[in-house]
Amino acid sequence: MATTQTGQSDAHSVGKRAAEPKIVHLIVLPNSSRLDLVLCMEVLRYANVVSGRLLFEISIIASKSDAVPLTDGGVVLPQTTLNEARSPDVAIVLGAHPPPVDAVPPYKSWLRKLARSGAIIGGIDWGVIVLAEAGLLENCRVAAHWEVTARLLEYPGTLKVTEDLYAFDRNRMTCAGRCAVIEMMLHLIHHLYGANIATATGQDLVYSSPRPANTPQKLSHGLLPTTADRRLAKCLAAIEANPETPLSLAELAEIAGTSQRYLQKLAVKELGTSIMEYSLSFRLSKARDLVLHTDMPMVAIAAATGFSAPAVFSRAFKQRYGKSARSYRVGYRQSRARPFALETH
Repeated sequence: MATTQTGQSDAHSVGKRAAEPKIVHLIVLPNSSRLDLVLCMEVLRYANVVSGRLLFEISIIASKSDAVPLTDGGVVLPQTTLNEARSPDVAIVLGAHPPPVDAVPPYKSWLRKLARSGAIIGGIDWGVIVLAEAGLLENCRVAAHWEVTARLLEYPGTLKVTEDLYAFDRNRMTCAGRCAVIEMMLHLIHHLYGANIATATGQDLVYSSPRPANTPQKLSHGLLPTTADRRLAKCLAAIEANPETPLSLAELAEIAGTSQRYLQKLAVKELGTSIMEYSLSFRLSKARDLVLHTDMPMVAIAAATGFSAPAVFSRAFKQRYGKSARSYRVGYRQSRARPFALETH
C-alpha cells in the first residue's frame, strides 16, 4: 500500500470523508467460519483504534434472529436481521461450507437491492457463491477459495474466476477466506480511508507487509520456491495448466529441455515420485475438488481431468481415495468433513 509523498494528504482526505462512520454488515450464513468472521471484525476494529475515531460501525446480520451455527460447532447471535438493519455502505457475505438450501434465498433479493444503491458488496469463501447466484458478479474478477472455484465455473455469464487471495473489482470484493481476509479488509480500509490508515492498521496487527491480491493461494504442487528446479517447475506448470489433456513423458521432457531419463531422476529427487505419477496425482486431486465442490456428473469430471473413459477414472479414484467418487461426494455432503485438509500434493 503506497504512502503519499508528503505523508499528509491521506490524513487530510480522511478528515473530510470520516465525518460519518461507514456502516458494515457481516452477513453470516449457516456453516460459516468463526475465523473469517473474527478477522473481518478485528481488522476493522483496529482501524477504529489507530485512527482514534469511529471509522466503521460493524454489525452481524442474519435473515432471522436465531443463533447461526458455525463450522467449529459453536454459534453466533446476529445483532439484527435483514428486515431491521440500516442500509449499509459495505455488506460482506460469509460462508465456509454449503449452507442449507433454504438459507440462501432471503439474501438474494436483499443483496440485489443493496447493489442498486451502490454499496460495496463482498463475499468470502462460500459467500462468493451466493453473490454469483444473485447475479452480482457479472464481468467481475472473482477470487474464491480453491475448493470452490470449480463451482463458480458452473455459472453462466462472464465471471473472471481466479485463485488469487482476493479481488476488488469496482464495488465488488471477493476473497478466499482464512488469512486472506486480513489482506482484503486492509485493502477495503485503504480504498475508503487512504494509505495511512491502512498501513497503521496493518502495523498495529503486526501485519506490516500484506501480500498482493494476485498472490496464488497455493504453491505449485510439491515444490518449495527455495528448492524448485526451473526445468521441473516448467513441467509442473504445464501439467497444472492442462489437466484435461495429460502430457506424455516425451512432451514434458521437451518442455523441460532435457532427456526423459534425466527428467525422471529430477522428479524423484525433488518430488519423491516420477513425473508421470505426479501428473496422475495432480489430476486426481483436481477431480476430487470437482467431486466435492460441484454437481458435475462423473462422466464430465473424468473428461475434465484427462481420463480416457469413466471406468478408468473410477478405478483410479477408488484406488487413490479408498471409495468411489460418487460415495466420496455423498459422504462429504452428509458429514461436511474435509478429508483432504491435511494432504498436500
